[in-house]
Amino acid sequence: MAKSYEEKIQNIDEKMAQLKQQKKALIAKEKEKERKARTRRLIQKGALVEKYLPGLEEDRLAHALELTRLFLLAERKEGTELTAENLSYLAAMLHANIPASGE
Repeated sequence: MAKSYEEKIQNIDEKMAQLKQQKKALIAKEKEKERKARTRRLIQKGALVEKYLPGLEEDRLAHALELTRLFLLAERKEGTELTAENLSYLAAMLHANIPASGE
């Protein structure tokens, strides 16, 4: 028995709704995957901060990271490589510019 046009249209509408739901589920799955990856990166970076700068207050840590970021950007612009000498300079700069606790 042949299906009527209305039945065919209804069948297509149902398939479209199913595909729309599948698309929505795939997008949600990808977003969840991206969120988990970002959370993992943040945890790993936070662990490195705790490892190398234990107990540093947030304001001092933010200052140190900003100075480091500026230093690395300047190094990248100049096209020079990060060397032990450059790192020593950065360490001295950080030591001289990071305010002591409570300042």
